Amino acid sequence: MSSPVEQIKERISITEVIGGYLKMEKAGSSYKARCPFHNEKTPSFFISPHRGTYYCFGCGAKGDMFSFVEQFEGVDFVGALTMLANRAGVVIRNERPEKRSERERLYAAMEEATKFFESGLVLSSDARAYLHTRGISDKTVEEWRLGFVRDEWRLLLTHLTKKGFSEQELEKAGLVKRSDDGKSIYDRFRSRIMFPIFDASGRPVAFSGRIFGSEKDAEAKYLNSPETPIFEKSKVLYGLHRAKEGIRKFNFSILVEGQMDILMMHQVGFSNAVASSGTAFSFVQADMLKRLSPNVVVAYDGDAAGTKAAVRSAKLLLARGLEVKIALFPEGVDPADLALSDKDGLKKAVKDSLSIIDFYLSALKRRSSDERVLRRSIDDELLPLVALMESAVAQSQAIARIASQISGVREEALWMNLRKISRDEVLRSIDVGTFSATHAVEPKPTERIDTLERRLLSILLWQEGVASPVVDLGILRRKWEEIAHEGVVTEKMAALTDALKHEMIFEAEAYYDGSPGLPDEVEVLFAGIQAESLKRELADLIKETEKAESEKDHLRAMSLLKRSQDVSKRLNKLGRVHKES
Repeated sequence: MSSPVEQIKERISITEVIGGYLKMEKAGSSYKARCPFHNEKTPSFFISPHRGTYYCFGCGAKGDMFSFVEQFEGVDFVGALTMLANRAGVVIRNERPEKRSERERLYAAMEEATKFFESGLVLSSDARAYLHTRGISDKTVEEWRLGFVRDEWRLLLTHLTKKGFSEQELEKAGLVKRSDDGKSIYDRFRSRIMFPIFDASGRPVAFSGRIFGSEKDAEAKYLNSPETPIFEKSKVLYGLHRAKEGIRKFNFSILVEGQMDILMMHQVGFSNAVASSGTAFSFVQADMLKRLSPNVVVAYDGDAAGTKAAVRSAKLLLARGLEVKIALFPEGVDPADLALSDKDGLKKAVKDSLSIIDFYLSALKRRSSDERVLRRSIDDELLPLVALMESAVAQSQAIARIASQISGVREEALWMNLRKISRDEVLRSIDVGTFSATHAVEPKPTERIDTLERRLLSILLWQEGVASPVVDLGILRRKWEEIAHEGVVTEKMAALTDALKHEMIFEAEAYYDGSPGLPDEVEVLFAGIQAESLKRELADLIKETEKAESEKDHLRAMSLLKRSQDVSKRLNKLGRVHKES
């Protein structure tokens, strides 16, 4: 009998798998898409149905359907195997728990704990009644595998040790803990309604328990699992395993705070909602959402704490290049409340959510009508948000939006103040810890241009060697020289070795052979080069402006600012035309 991996590959193709995550287009005998593992505007991620593999010419990512799911979903091989087996209808034989590896033993312990808590909820009419009063249906309880554990010290410990798990394994899984003197061990969760937290493949990896039945002032309302070998809180979003399809379908995610919020959101039809589960939102979680859709609505509680947390999460999302909106709720009302009492009101709140810039402008206007105070607030609170934006086009649009909404505020002045803001310092103010180690570094404009020009050279070399070129090579050369300078193509050709030329021709054939849209691809490459050139020009102008300001040469500084604004507008226009393709 063939292995589960072979059975899965026989039943589903790599194009079916990757096509469920990315928008692909035919490229000869292969398919291409924008790489989900690094930021790019021109597709360089190629999928070969014949080989059952993928390769990205931009970042070097490669592998088969299993490695793709592992990297995209953030799961290990077993998690990817489980997800693909479910899709392919392949049954994976379960081994006895004592024969599994350490990580698999922990997964098995969490699964047995989830079943134990589920059975506890069946036996507790009071806990079920409480969930019903909160609007949670029996179907939701079953789908999200909610549970309950009585107020006893070693119920779960006794149950799982009988199942063959050791105390050390249960402690490592975060299910039990030792007393301070180390002499006794007991259940971490007692007298609580249990919410399993699942990884992307749907396996329970942690729990959040709400106190119920023995409320005491000293008890935390919610108690969460500690970090374990299978659970890192910054890398898990509650409900993502159920929300992935909804996010792809609606092309945006809804980020809420707690378990009750997400359960009620899904229950009334918002299948694209995920929760940060009361933990601080992270860059890794932002990346997880961005892979599914670049658009997100932050829907936190309508109180001061909720607004503060929403703004913090929005800042991290902005810094990762997502389009962020914020849903507004009445004071003291959260999404779960609205889902229960006013479903239409919840829909309206999501539909009418404001962009982060409009949200801040509205809040600042409400706070003060004094124009001087308002302008100072824009510099202190709103421009740092603009500084976080990855895209120069997005920044330009934000600056234009602010200037159009606030009388007496000119774009030139906003640009001048924006240049004084350090993006890294803004990130540090959000308290993201070692953000620099987790934040992907964007390629410099010169590096980006080199990549795009190499692609154009590859096409030129390839097309010069075919009997019937698909693109007009003369026009290609002339347009390139208009963007750069006369003779640029000849210079770059002369710098290539024969070996590199052969490599580039092969690359172009792999990219574009059989593709009817090659002329359009060339236009996209030229647009990319123009955009990167404008970014480089803008960066140089900013440096010159800073120098002029330091030398008190105000006339030159103003002249440079006007030139910067002109370049920014050209960049903005280019972005609108090409949609940053």
